[in-house]
Parts: sequence; C-alpha cells; structure tokens
Amino acid sequence: MLVSSLWTAVAGAVVLAAGLGLGWWAWHLSRVRSGINVKVPKTIASRDDGMPLRSLADLLASLTQRRSLETAYEVVAQKTGEALSANFAAVFTRKGEVFELRSTSGLPADGALRLGRDNPVVRYVEEGDKPIAHLAPGHPQLALFRKLMPQIRELVCAPLVDTSGVFGFLMAANKREGGGFTPQDLETLSYLAIPTALHIHNALLNQELEQTIAKTIIAMAKALEARDQYTLGHSERVARYAVDFAQWLDFDSRTVQLIREAALLHDLGKIGIPDCILLKPGRLTPDEHATMQRHPDIGYEILKELKFLDEQTFMVRHHHEKFDGTGYPVGLRGEQIPEPVMILSLADVYDALTSERPHRSAMSHEDALAEMSRMSGTNFDPRYFRKFIDFMSATRGRY
Repeated sequence: MLVSSLWTAVAGAVVLAAGLGLGWWAWHLSRVRSGINVKVPKTIASRDDGMPLRSLADLLASLTQRRSLETAYEVVAQKTGEALSANFAAVFTRKGEVFELRSTSGLPADGALRLGRDNPVVRYVEEGDKPIAHLAPGHPQLALFRKLMPQIRELVCAPLVDTSGVFGFLMAANKREGGGFTPQDLETLSYLAIPTALHIHNALLNQELEQTIAKTIIAMAKALEARDQYTLGHSERVARYAVDFAQWLDFDSRTVQLIREAALLHDLGKIGIPDCILLKPGRLTPDEHATMQRHPDIGYEILKELKFLDEQTFMVRHHHEKFDGTGYPVGLRGEQIPEPVMILSLADVYDALTSERPHRSAMSHEDALAEMSRMSGTNFDPRYFRKFIDFMSATRGRY
C-alpha cells in the first residue's frame, strides 16, 4: 500500500515538475516511475523497512503544514538528518554567486556559512553528471572541503533544481555510529530533494507575489496621505519611531519588520472616509468623529483576506485601542493589547502631537511627552510609556 501510494505521488510530481519547467527532475522521476534500467524502484521496493518511502511521506506531510519558508528549511534539514541517520544535515540555497546555509541539523556551523562557486562541493553538485554527489573518505574533493569544516569525514549532496538550474542543495554528513552512507541512503536523499525543490520554488514565487502585493498596498496608503498636506509623511514617521523603539527594546528582527509594515498601513482605512471629514480644516463634530473612528475597521476589511498580512492587519485594526478599554473599535484593555500594538500606538500619538494639524499647531517634543504623560494609565500601559520616555531620552536629538 505504501509503495503504491508513493508511486502515485511520484507520478503527480512528474507532472508538476514538468509544468514548472524542472526538466531534469521530471526526467529523473519519469525514469523512476517507468522502472527503465533504474535501481531505485527495485532497491526501495525490496527493503523491508520502507525507509525511503516513509522518509519521503514524512517530509511531504511536514512541508504541507509549514507556511514559513524559514521553518520549511528547518524541517528539511531535520528530516534529512533523520532519514539518513546523519550527524549533520543542511540546506543551502543560492544568493548571487554564493550558496548560503539556510538551516542545519546536528553539527553546528560557525556563523553564516557561505560557499562560493569555487568550493569543491558546489562545483561537484553544479557540474557533476550524477544526481547525487558522494564524497567518501579519501575523496580528493572532500579533503578540500574539510579545510572549511574539519569535522566532516564523509558527505552526500543532492541538488535542488528549478527553471534557472541548480539553486541549492541538500547535504548530509557523517553517518551515525561511524558507518558509511549506503547506496540506499543516496537514493533516499535524491527522493527528499524532489519535494524540497518544488516546495522552495513555489514558496519563493509566493513570497515574491506577497511582497509585491504588500508594496502595492503601502504605495496606495502613501498616495492616500498625499491628499492631505497635514498628514503627508505621517505613516513613514510613525514607522521610523516604532521601528527604532522596538529595536531599542530588543525585539527580534521579524517582529520589528511586522511593526514597520503595520505602521505604514495603519491609516489605510482612511481611504473610506469622505474628504469633507478627512480634510476638514476645523474640529470634527461628534458624528464626524464617529465616522472617522471607522477607519481601523475599514483598513481591516481591506486587508483581512491577505492571510500573509494577518499580524499586520491585527495591528492596523487595533492601533486606537486604549489601556483602560475605552478605545476603538473593539475596546481591548490591559494585557489584551499586544506589545507591538502598544508600540505602534505610542509612535502614532507622538507623531500626531508633534505635527501640524488644521485646528492646532505642532507641539514641541517636551510638550508632546507631557501631554502623553497625562494619557498614561488611560491610553497607554504605564510600563510601556515609561520605556518610551527612556527611549526618547536615550535617542534625544535623533528626531
């Protein structure tokens, strides 16, 4: 049953590989499927433990559950090490003229490992006429590679191929308990490389598409700000304050990037506010103010179907929530308001107070912080407001 299911999966992969233009893998898979003078079907089918098939099925199941490309790299490295009983496994992908280490399992690499195209392993993978590069003990190319990583005593590599050619490779090194890699291990690695290449290829395409969509929406938000001379540049300034504050608080780079994108998008919903209200030179009436308060929900409605922006969309919707629960649109309070939203809210209010508005002049830095101090405990979590004050003191003169 397992063999039959995997042959069905392989047949589907042939079609997918051919459709994506992955000619080498389509050809390789076709040979495997048809059984034309290839040892893979025979050796795999004859093994009682079914390891290659189970390893492939396990990897496929794991990859389908991962949205993040970084997490996918981690899964591939882990599953490759497990499948080959290797002390070390890694995923490399091309960046310019070098291959960068994306994830590793087992033996750690010191720092960011990059292999140039003159590296013996890279050359062997790119130029070799075999689907698997096997550098056994005593191999002259292995001796050259060990100058970079002396702990390696044997390694195997399988290329990752897309329409541009070899864009990366899987590596496994040092069989556990001192043994050597077997022909079955090489076959297993070649099978693992197929779904890995397809998954990464598709993920990179999706990533490019998502980035294009995000940039388009951010450009639309900036165009919206240009309608009003008083808010022109507001989102970019808010993003700068929020990013600097988050970095000062030692937030991780991914969270900092999410905060930046949310800041650039936070007033997107004002696209649905009538100009007679949005551009009104005087104070708003209660009814007009209620209409203006709809902009976080309008922004949410615009963004909510873009699932790759889920976290940014949450921040966009809730950047006017208040610590005491009197904010809008939901009335979140206290610890219901996540830290990134608090950061965005502080940056938004600070820029609003220090910018010209139709009904008032811009406040000085000192007056703005004094005004915000009166909001501590109501609008803002006092703990984060104190940190904001410390941040502003530490970066005085930057703004």
